[in-house]
Amino acid sequence: AALMQRLEREGFAVYAVGGCVRDTLLGKKPCDWDLATNAGLDRLKEIFPEGRTLSSRFGVIRVTATAAGGRTDVDIAAFRREESYENGRPAVFSFVDSIEEDLPRRDFTINAMAAGRTRFIDLFAGSADLQRKLIRTVGPAERRFGEDPLRMLRAVRLACELDFELDGELVQAIASCRGLLPLAAPGKVRDELTRLLSAPRAGRGLQLLLDLEMTGAMLQTEGSLRLGGRETSRLRALSENIERTQALPARRLGLFFTCLHKKRALAAIAKLEFDDFTARCLTDAVTEMDNFYFLNSKAKLKRFICEKGWERYDYLCGLEKAQHRAFGYDNEPRIRSRRLMLQEITEAGEAIFPQDLAVDSAALIDAGLCAEEKSAQKLLERLLAEVHKDPDKNERRRLLELARTYSRGGLAAAWQRLRRDR
Repeated sequence: AALMQRLEREGFAVYAVGGCVRDTLLGKKPCDWDLATNAGLDRLKEIFPEGRTLSSRFGVIRVTATAAGGRTDVDIAAFRREESYENGRPAVFSFVDSIEEDLPRRDFTINAMAAGRTRFIDLFAGSADLQRKLIRTVGPAERRFGEDPLRMLRAVRLACELDFELDGELVQAIASCRGLLPLAAPGKVRDELTRLLSAPRAGRGLQLLLDLEMTGAMLQTEGSLRLGGRETSRLRALSENIERTQALPARRLGLFFTCLHKKRALAAIAKLEFDDFTARCLTDAVTEMDNFYFLNSKAKLKRFICEKGWERYDYLCGLEKAQHRAFGYDNEPRIRSRRLMLQEITEAGEAIFPQDLAVDSAALIDAGLCAEEKSAQKLLERLLAEVHKDPDKNERRRLLELARTYSRGGLAAAWQRLRRDR
């Protein structure tokens, strides 16, 4: 309200728009706020010098506001009319003077309402659709999806977040337009998929994606846009039980991608622009879970943790438990056995990483066993492999003896033996 008052004092019209209006009418606390105004970018920067420009082209700034509930980011944009789109983005648009000219560009009726301090504007019966619990486009659905294919995925996500139904015309338009989904921006597809899988009714969202045959096209991979029978079967099984798992985004994504054919899953993970750590975790989920199931000795467990690190190991542990809940896998004995092994390793202080060894690269160089850091590191890897198998060998004297044995010409043979014994 304070930001709206600042704009009004300068003689500008301003309205809350989009999801914040929708959520307020539904009795929910909005996650973020969007304001629309007839003030241009230059005037917005003058009125809110503390603001940060998000888009010079579209005239959008972000201001952090303080309210009773804490601090929140408020995006303020100039009124505009959009005339044509290219790759899901407005290609031709113009700034306009009134909210009535701005609202027709918005995606769904429930997102096309505007609330001023003294006026409420609902040109497309969005409040009635809220009461009917209906997702309906502003204008013809095929035209709106042709402008921005991401709107098809957003419609499904909203339906499962709000527990709303999809309008019949909208469903028919998805059937005609779903082949356009590969044109949607990968990062935005990633965000919509993550929000859908994290929603309270994620199972219904997955079912809708499958029923509407959107999943293959949504993943934007080359080749067939249709899922295979096994992929569809596994995803339907997941949809029935996903809500029994914790709504942790990376874990739910891992459940999703492990239902897909390996090649499709890896291509989609690479295409959807996940952050580096999440991409590594999801790749591990697709490529390493079979190996993870068979960490049935302390040596294998220590080697796996050493190679992947604690965070990625913990991620796979959580994913394995989620698979038990979602698919009923009989993996409790394996989980319990691995937990007991790890407890024994920790209590005994057994070496897992190179830095846990009783010698380091400097000791090997000082003993004349290596001439440089690079060769010392390779030798430490060999020593660690021995210690993973036999923790009692982690003594300085014994490790130096082993290192001398390797350096006298038996290094290659010993390393091959260790690899064979694994």
